[in-house]
Amino acid sequence: MEAGMGIKKAIGLAGFYLLADAIKGRFVAGPSSEDAVKQAKLLKQRGEKSVINILGEHAKNHSEAIEFSCQTIKLIRTLAKEGLTDVNVAIKPSQLGLDVAEYLYLKNIFNILEEAQIYLPGAFVEIDAEDHSYREQALRIAFNCQSFPNQRLACQVNRRDAYKELVEIVEAGIPVRLCKGNAYPGDIVGNKELRKVFLEMVIYLIEKGKNPAFATHDLYILNFIANNFYHKSDKFELELLMGIEKNLSRKAEFRE
Repeated sequence: MEAGMGIKKAIGLAGFYLLADAIKGRFVAGPSSEDAVKQAKLLKQRGEKSVINILGEHAKNHSEAIEFSCQTIKLIRTLAKEGLTDVNVAIKPSQLGLDVAEYLYLKNIFNILEEAQIYLPGAFVEIDAEDHSYREQALRIAFNCQSFPNQRLACQVNRRDAYKELVEIVEAGIPVRLCKGNAYPGDIVGNKELRKVFLEMVIYLIEKGKNPAFATHDLYILNFIANNFYHKSDKFELELLMGIEKNLSRKAEFRE
């Protein structure tokens, strides 16, 4: 059945960063932030939100981390200038210097959250999870930034301690972006178990969480969410990767 999208949908974009090699394909908006902003405008006309990622990770030194931060702040101000004040911006901890020094990452993420709070009042700064080795530091810094309601922290479900971590984040009042975490090895590997854990967390987040997002291309999960929680569609967002979202929107049975 093809049905209208009765649930808020956010599309992940990829703006291009000057230190990265050229990347082409349907998952990337283009080679510059201007391309990503242009695509975000087109999606807004379709009634959909966007998430813009500046490509690149693992800043090698102080100056690279500061440059990533400056580029992100420039993007935030450009979005505001173009009237896209509800477009989310995604960052990676390693991008902003967590590999270099924890204080450097804290400084950069603080500045970005502050800028976004001013210029993008209807958006989140989404903090990617990356490798599980970053979790302890990333969580500690997120808790230090609790005064910013516009941070949304990724939680990967493919770890045995993920549910405990999720509860800690929610009880701290921090919004969550839930994903399987398949890009990084975890101790839950079977898709059946991953689905079970993911859906348990979905139910918890819809009941207890604040503005959660569910990032998945799993049709089983999408159909479950759409058909069981369409009446609470103002409580959460679905995040789909650009280039995949049209096919999933046709295949998933989203209610009006």
